Amino acid sequence: MPGCQGQYVNELVSADQRPVSLQVELVGGCVAYTYKEEPLSDNGNPRWVIAQGIPPGVADLILQSDVARVVGNCRAKNWVIGEIGLDYSGPATQRCQRFVLAEFFRQVSFSTGMILVVKGHADDPLGRVPMQDCLTLLDGMFVPTLVPLFLRNFSGGPEQVKLWLDSGRPVFLGISGQVSGVSEVQLSGVRAVPVGRLLVESDGPDSPCGVVSPMSPRHIGEVYKLVSAVRGQDFALLAGLVYQNYRVFFGPQESGSSVDYVVDRDDSGDDSDE
Repeated sequence: MPGCQGQYVNELVSADQRPVSLQVELVGGCVAYTYKEEPLSDNGNPRWVIAQGIPPGVADLILQSDVARVVGNCRAKNWVIGEIGLDYSGPATQRCQRFVLAEFFRQVSFSTGMILVVKGHADDPLGRVPMQDCLTLLDGMFVPTLVPLFLRNFSGGPEQVKLWLDSGRPVFLGISGQVSGVSEVQLSGVRAVPVGRLLVESDGPDSPCGVVSPMSPRHIGEVYKLVSAVRGQDFALLAGLVYQNYRVFFGPQESGSSVDYVVDRDDSGDDSDE
C-alpha cells in the first residue's frame, strides 16, 4: 500500500529511476492521503483505490470535526479509512491517540474498511501494548465484527498474530520492506500469518529492503522477494495468494476489473500483487 501523499501514481513511479533487481509492471494499488490533503479523483489511474485518514502522530492536533470530515468523505466517496491507529513510538500522547481512534471506531460503518497502524515504543518492538489497546477499543466501541481491518507494517510475533486472529475479525496483516531488519521473533510472526490474511506493501518508512528512501511502488518486487524468502514460499505462488487477499479487502473500492497486482516480467508470466 504505497502512500503517495497527493501525487499522481504514474508520475511518482515514472520519476523513480533507481534500478530494481526484479522488474515488474505495476498495475494498481491503494493511495493513502492524510486528512489535510484533497485526494485526486482517479490518481492518474482508475485502478488505484483511495484511502484517507489521520495518522496517529498528529493526534494531539485533531478535533472531533476532523474525524467526522474524514469519515464523511470515505462514506460518500467509497474510500477506505486510513491510515489511523496507535503509534506509541512517537511524540503524540497515547491518550490523544486513543481518543482519536475511538472517534473513528464510533463512527465507522460496517461496510467501510480501515487501514490501521499499530506500533509500540522502542521497549515494545512487537507492539504488545498498542495492539491490546486497539483490540480493547474495537470491542469497547462496539465496532461490528465484520468491518475489514488492514494492519499495515505489522511488527508483531506469533503471539500477536494469534491475538488478532482470535478476535474473530477479518484482519489482514501487511508486511513491508522493514522485514529486512527485524528480530527473529518478528520473522516468526511473518511466517505465522495465514496465507489468507497476508498483504504485502511497498510503503515502509524505515528499512525499505535495501532501497534508498523514499520507497516507491516501483520497488514492490523487492519486498515480495524478501517475504517469499522469509516464509519459504514460491514468489509467484505468494503473489497470487496476496492478490486474492487484496481483492477481498479492497474489492468494494475497486473502480476497474483488474486492481493492485504486478506482473513479473520474467519468462514465467505469473501475476503478483502489490
